[in-house]
Amino acid sequence: MAQVSRLPGVAAVDPIVGVNGVVSVRGTHLPVYLVGFSPGRHGGPWKLDGGKDRPHGSEVVLDRGFARVAGVQVGQSLTLFGRQLRVVGTSAETDAAGDFFMFVPLEVAESIAGAGTVSYGLVQLQRGASAKSVASLIDQLPGVHAVARQQVAANDRAMITTSFAQPVQIIALVGLVAGVLIAGIVLYTATVEHSRDYAVLKAVGAGAGVVYGSALLQSVVLSCFGVILGWGLAAALAGAFDAWDPVVESRLDLDLVMEVSVAILAANVLAALLPVRHVSQIDPQEVFKA
Repeated sequence: MAQVSRLPGVAAVDPIVGVNGVVSVRGTHLPVYLVGFSPGRHGGPWKLDGGKDRPHGSEVVLDRGFARVAGVQVGQSLTLFGRQLRVVGTSAETDAAGDFFMFVPLEVAESIAGAGTVSYGLVQLQRGASAKSVASLIDQLPGVHAVARQQVAANDRAMITTSFAQPVQIIALVGLVAGVLIAGIVLYTATVEHSRDYAVLKAVGAGAGVVYGSALLQSVVLSCFGVILGWGLAAALAGAFDAWDPVVESRLDLDLVMEVSVAILAANVLAALLPVRHVSQIDPQEVFKA
């Protein structure tokens, strides 16, 4: 770290001690990742939920989901890794697929991991310095490897996707397919029930554009109201989990909502136009005979 701090373009290097472990709280074993950092420097919680984000001495900042499961609040104490620590804050967005982050002063983490242990060094660049150039200089040091923050995040996401997210994605995909099929079947049935009305429109002189346009408008309107209702219910459910049991972070990305909306709209339009296509081929005289 001393060698890295003297490299051109490096403003500072902050030591970080990371410790993986499993702790038992209230009869439940939970995976945790202990982060030791120097308060006032980089490496601490990036989003505070309550209390303060700079622990000192035998203090800890807990992920809010862990704090909820452990039944502790800011100001209370609990035993972690054989040490009695006082909770001075809770953090949000620090739950990596059920692996809870907790933040302690560097010396506390070193006492757990071993004196002199350093897991990472967070390199802060000088203004105008090239991250690629500094990384190449760091890689020339024996036994040291530089990784950009974006690459670290990408690696973590890939690991989480491989070990945890894939089963959830499969379940979500099955639910999406089932939901789209049900919505399509319901709209198909509704269009079939009004097939006589479309036939009457054709019989009184309405062109194919009017017939298809009516079915298309009905499909679009119902699909939009359905998406808005589903989005509202999903947001309310995510908010309820976030407020009452924030063990896993839940969020609705706008990109995901748009992709699902397009899939639902396409299926519903197809479901509405198929029966109308059959109706448009009916002889208008057959309508009045019926």
